[in-house]
Amino acid sequence: MRPYAAYSRILDRKTLTGPDAEALAALWRSQTFGHEYPAMCHKPAFGVRFYRGSSLTFETSVCFRCSNFYVPVLGTAAWWGMDSKAPSATQLLLRLQEIVPASVPKPDDTPPPHGAAENDLSAPARRDSSVAGVRGENP
Repeated sequence: MRPYAAYSRILDRKTLTGPDAEALAALWRSQTFGHEYPAMCHKPAFGVRFYRGSSLTFETSVCFRCSNFYVPVLGTAAWWGMDSKAPSATQLLLRLQEIVPASVPKPDDTPPPHGAAENDLSAPARRDSSVAGVRGENP
């Protein structure tokens, strides 16, 4: 969950277990994934880890703005996309915001238009994110 070899400030952490964890894992699995979706800004609002017992089975950071997520693959990392306009993605975002209310943008936190400040290297990088830890069966 460390894209660009950087770390994000964590606003809050929550751990789900049992049926709540299974429901979130099912919501994650219901997403439409593919290389055709990401736009590559990656300003993640959420980091999610899925566990089976005490074993970490999957972790990612998710950016709903550019529709991508960062995943470890065979000792390195890769980008993958999801259809963030699909109803299942809206459900996932709303559920994550319920779990971690600190992730909901405040009216004065409006991000600049896509492509504006992201390309201004003199502007301070904003890398705030929220983490929802999930303990369940399968991601």
